[in-house]
Amino acid sequence: MSSPSFDRLPPDYQYLLQLTKANYQLDVAPLDELRGGRTGAFLYLVSAFIGDSQRVEHFIVKFDHTSGTSRQTEKERHRHALSQAPDGFAAQNMANLAYEIEHEGTVALFYTVAGHSLQHFRPLASQDRQSRLEKLFVATNKYLLEKWNANAVFERALHPQKLLEKWLGYRLKAEGQIGAFIQTTLHLDPNIEGFLIQGQVFPNPFLYGQDSARWEEARPIDVLTGFQHGDLNIANILARFAEDSENLEDIF
Repeated sequence: MSSPSFDRLPPDYQYLLQLTKANYQLDVAPLDELRGGRTGAFLYLVSAFIGDSQRVEHFIVKFDHTSGTSRQTEKERHRHALSQAPDGFAAQNMANLAYEIEHEGTVALFYTVAGHSLQHFRPLASQDRQSRLEKLFVATNKYLLEKWNANAVFERALHPQKLLEKWLGYRLKAEGQIGAFIQTTLHLDPNIEGFLIQGQVFPNPFLYGQDSARWEEARPIDVLTGFQHGDLNIANILARFAEDSENLEDIF
């Protein structure tokens, strides 16, 4: 197996590494290339030698393009998540955005995870053993319910549309991902009244997610609400298994 390198990075991302060294005195070396997200981002586990301190730290580095939309930046979403976390939870369990370098539409984000070394951690996306996946899903469910949502509370008599609004947030906006998916992938008008599926017409759920008036006499419901992870996907769950075993040692 060849050693990981930054050679595959586009020149604009390699320039961010130069800025990182110039601005923060971080001498960064790749330890492992991880799987990127659907945005085309590049993810690496890196070792960083920090200036004259003789200190070495491990980071997950995400190289990506900054969004051209009015949506929150990743840094802003991260800060919001930290502010909403249960007391004492963030310091122990959540990633810390240690460094950020941005230049002409590109960004490099350096994350640590609760002060731990990230050596031998792998994203869920890289796991291919069914037995390991089952352990990961069990551990993730327990983690989200017992730790992530330690302060979950009941909200009474919530309209279903308001619940969808809580869950989906900006994705329900006219310019959000759901409308864009309907338009660019399904090649349909996002405001179409219904979809023809296997000979049967179904109402367009996107419209119901935006407008409570469409629900007519829908009954309000009591729901358990808590600290929602808005981007929980197979690249954002990191796990470490004991060597060649099913023993899950740690998960973030």
